[in-house]
Amino acid sequence: MRALTPREITLGALVLFGIGITAAVALLTNFSGTTPAERLDAIRTSATLVVGTGGAAALWLAARRQRSAELTLAHQQKVAADDLLDAKERRLTELYVKAVEQLGSDKAAVRCGGLYALERVAQMNPDQRQTVVDVICAYLRGPYALPPDKPGTRRLGVPRPLVNSPTRIIAPEAARRSANTSPAQRDQERRQEREVRLTAQRILACHLRPGTDPKHPVGTFWNDIDIDLTEATLINADFTNCHIRTATFTRADFAGEASFRQATFTGKSWFDEASLAANGNFEKATFTENVSFAGTSFFGTASFRGASFAQDALFYETSFTGLVAFDGASFTRVTSFADARFGGPTTFLGATWTASSEEMNYGAIVTFQGASFAGIAVFHATRFGDFTSFQSVSFAREALFERAHFAGEAIFDESSFGATPRLADTHFTRDVPPELRLAHADQNEAKPGSPELGQ
Repeated sequence: MRALTPREITLGALVLFGIGITAAVALLTNFSGTTPAERLDAIRTSATLVVGTGGAAALWLAARRQRSAELTLAHQQKVAADDLLDAKERRLTELYVKAVEQLGSDKAAVRCGGLYALERVAQMNPDQRQTVVDVICAYLRGPYALPPDKPGTRRLGVPRPLVNSPTRIIAPEAARRSANTSPAQRDQERRQEREVRLTAQRILACHLRPGTDPKHPVGTFWNDIDIDLTEATLINADFTNCHIRTATFTRADFAGEASFRQATFTGKSWFDEASLAANGNFEKATFTENVSFAGTSFFGTASFRGASFAQDALFYETSFTGLVAFDGASFTRVTSFADARFGGPTTFLGATWTASSEEMNYGAIVTFQGASFAGIAVFHATRFGDFTSFQSVSFAREALFERAHFAGEAIFDESSFGATPRLADTHFTRDVPPELRLAHADQNEAKPGSPELGQ
C-alpha cells in the first residue's frame, strides 16, 4: 500500500476537526432557545460526534496498518519462496552439471556414479526426466567397440565391419589415451565401459516399466518418454514390458539378445537399418503408431508372435537370416514386406492381415496356415521356397499372385476366396494346387509358353 504523506495526514485531521466543529455549532444553534439542560445535552452530543469521528478515523488507520502488515508478510513469503526455488534450481543445476562431468571421466566407476546421479535428479524432478533420458541416450550413442568375450574368441556383437572398425572406439576418454595404451589395456577399458553401458540400459529400462519390475518399487515409472538411440551399440538390450512414446533405433547395433516383448510404443518407432546380432523378441509388442524396420538385419530368430500393428508396418528390404515368426500377429493398416529376404523358416500362423507385399523372397519354408486377409492380399512377383502353406487361410477379397513363383510344394487346402485369385504368369514348379487349377488354367490358357497344368 502507498504510504500517507504528512500533507494528507494534516488535511485529514483538519477535515475531522471541521466536521466536529460544524456539528457542535449546528446543535448549539438549533437549541439556543431551550433550557440550560437541553443546551448541555447538545454540547455533550457534539462532543460525542467529534470523538466518534476520531474513533472511526482511528479504526480506519488500524485496518490500514493491518492490511499493510499482511501485504508485507505476503511479500516476505514470496521472496522466501523465490529464494527457495532459486536455491533448488542452483542445486539441481549443480547436480546435473556434476553428473554430466562424471560421465566424461576416465574411470568407469565415476561414470557409473554420474549415471546414478542423473537418475536421482530425474526422480526428484519429474520435469527433468526427458532431459536426463536424452543425456543417457546421448551417452549410449557414443562410439563403442565391444571387447572379446574371452581371449581368442570372436568379438561379441553385430557381424558388420563397422562395429569392429578401428574408427569406433569405446568412450571419448579412451580416444584421448588410445595411442598410449596397449591392446590388453584397451580391452580392459572396453570391458569396464561395457559395464557402464549396461548400467545405462538398466536405468532406462527400469524407469520405462510401469511398476512391473519387482526389484524396484511402484512409482519409478517415467511416463511419456521419447528415446533416441540412433547408431547406439546396445548389449543384450532388455526393454521387456516397457512403455515408450517415440522410439528411434535407426542403425542401432544390438549385440546379443534384444527383447521388446510386451513393449508398448505409443508414438512412432524407427528400427531402420538396425542390426540384431542374435535373437530379436517382439512378442506381444504393441505399436500404436507407424513402425518401420526398413533395411533391418535379423541374424538370429525374429519373433513377432502376437504383436499388434495399429498403423503402418514397414518391413521393406528387411533381411531375416533365421527363423521368423509372426504367429497371431495383427496387421491393421498398410503392411509392406517389399524386397524383404527370408533365409529361414517363416510362419504367419493365425495372423490377421489387411494386405501382403510385393516382390518378397521367402526361404525354404513359409506357412500362412489359419491366417486371415481382410483386405486385398498382394503377392506380386513373390518367390516362395520349397514348401508353402496357405492352408485354412481366409481371403476376404482378391488374392493377387501374378508372376509369383512357387519353387516347391504349395498347399491351399480348406482356403476360402472372396473373389477369384489372380494367377496370371504364376509359376508352379510342382502340381498346381487343386483349389487353384481352374483359375490358373483360365488365366494362363491363351498365353504362349505358360506352364501346363500340373507341371
